[in-house]
Order: sequence, then C-alpha cells, then structure tokens
Amino acid sequence: CGKGFRHPSELKKHMRIHTG
Repeated sequence: CGKGFRHPSELKKHMRIHTG
C-alpha cells in the first residue's frame, strides 16, 4: 500500500478504506 496516490486526499481515502 502506498503506490498510485496523486494527492494526500487520495491517500487519506485509501487509509480510511484500509484503516492502516
């Protein structure tokens, strides 16, 4: 996890989905 993010927003969304 950590590849394919263009903006912090996307990462935050991903983190929220993965929760970690």
